[in-house]
Amino acid sequence: MELSKDTRNRIMALIANDVTKEEASKILSEEQLTYWDEVYPDIRQLLDSGYHLDIELDFGFGDDQKFNQSPDTKKSIETTKLKKLDIKTKRIDKRIALRKQAQSELGQVLRNNFERQKRATMSKFGATKSSEVKKGLSFYDKERYIKELTADLEPAIRKSAIKAAETVGGWDSNNATNWFKAVSDSVSWAVSDAIDRELYLADKEAQADGASSEEALNQVFDDQIDGADWLAIGLATTVVVFGLIESAKANNVGQKTWITTSDKPRSSHAELNGMTIAMNEDFPNGAAFPGSPDLPDEERINCQCMVDFEGV
Repeated sequence: MELSKDTRNRIMALIANDVTKEEASKILSEEQLTYWDEVYPDIRQLLDSGYHLDIELDFGFGDDQKFNQSPDTKKSIETTKLKKLDIKTKRIDKRIALRKQAQSELGQVLRNNFERQKRATMSKFGATKSSEVKKGLSFYDKERYIKELTADLEPAIRKSAIKAAETVGGWDSNNATNWFKAVSDSVSWAVSDAIDRELYLADKEAQADGASSEEALNQVFDDQIDGADWLAIGLATTVVVFGLIESAKANNVGQKTWITTSDKPRSSHAELNGMTIAMNEDFPNGAAFPGSPDLPDEERINCQCMVDFEGV
């Protein structure tokens, strides 16, 4: 008797959900096990290449009523599924905890740097004649602060990436030295450029209103200091996921899965949740991984997504 489409789909679902042949033999007939043997290599090849089988695993096998659907058998397979789900949940929770730790540490680095910038800049501003300010004399040494912030961020970024990588396997972080430097430079330039611009506008507006420039400039720095933890969210995601991805590559992991972890993810990220692709491919949004520096700001800032590797 030819198997129904419904039954064939459910046999494929067993394979896709990592049910072993030994377990499957408890519920499959000889004919159905023959079909299992026929399709198993092709299904596994598809899955290993990043293809996602969107078929639910259940025990209603349609028109073919030759399955041993005893309660003990169902319970055994369902228990196996739940154990795998529990392991996956704990694995992702551990990575989320790493990201939160990185966020806290990077936030402190940013906050300390902004406080130093404030002290030095306001001291220089106090010594600057108002006429020089009006002529556009810059009292904010942007180039200096880009270098200083880069020097502060780079070791913290490296540390967080290495800690994440260790949860997957061995990885030589020296291979990523240029990446650590580039990310640190990029963040430092963007932040320092924004501060420079905000200081200029705040001073200009205060002078036009006859208000205190000193108070306005202090407020710019206070806002940066207060926002350090928020800025660190997306940066922590970038760094931690990078460490996970690079370690997975070094340990020959073949696939990666995008996981959303926040209550209100971007709609574009929610569409990617659960998507599994080959390690060397990009997700549909063009990113190699959540938080990728290649993403535009609107797709990266404050991102809390995570990546997962089956069984790792």
